[in-house]
Amino acid sequence: DDPRATLRYEGGETAALARVQRYIWDEDRLKDYFNTRNGLIGQGYSSKLAPWLAHGCVSPAYVRAQCAEYEQKRAKNKSTYWLVFELIWRDFYRFFGVKHGNAIFHAGGITGERRAWDNSRVGAQKLDRWKRGLTGVPFVDANMR
Repeated sequence: DDPRATLRYEGGETAALARVQRYIWDEDRLKDYFNTRNGLIGQGYSSKLAPWLAHGCVSPAYVRAQCAEYEQKRAKNKSTYWLVFELIWRDFYRFFGVKHGNAIFHAGGITGERRAWDNSRVGAQKLDRWKRGLTGVPFVDANMR
């Protein structure tokens, strides 16, 4: 256990279903998903379902069904739409990865197109700011530090 972690992840379906229950129903966070989904600190920012989805502990279909029930019982808004939309994107990129394999990680991507690096002094300064988490874009900087 790492005390810096925002959430203690336990494997398995029981833990996954408990997280869905807590996030959507117990803490009623789904209604604010759109505005909090990119938050990094705290268990209530975003659904934090990715590990359980990735390992098949909970299905996207189950999460979608819970969102639909939430829309019927509590609220239907941009946030409920957006969580389902991002589940769809998640599946799209999984199938995209299956289709294109390791090419998605290559410098030229799936097209093989090569782009010139900015080797100028300014380019080197930008790269250094990125490496140190000093781009001025809070989401990027938080992930780099």
